[in-house]
Amino acid sequence: MHGTKYWGSATIGERGQMVIPADARKALGIEPGDKMVIFGHDRGQRLVLVKSDVVTQHVTRALGDLAALEAQLREELGARDRGEDAAEASKE
Repeated sequence: MHGTKYWGSATIGERGQMVIPADARKALGIEPGDKMVIFGHDRGQRLVLVKSDVVTQHVTRALGDLAALEAQLREELGARDRGEDAAEASKE
């Protein structure tokens, strides 16, 4: 898999905790106190951890893209409606 790294393995303790290997924490910039968002993937066969600030950045960017798309669609629909109104007025 492209971009996939292997940093070792971790054991889940009695309290459900695991330690992320130090090399992985360093490479990914994970610091004590960082919040992680946990996703399940591939029908329960994978667990994906993502820093919450990264998720926030992606969601913020996606919402901005959607807002821009909405504005563009409103503009195009408005132009189309104005064109139809003008065409109807010229028929009268």
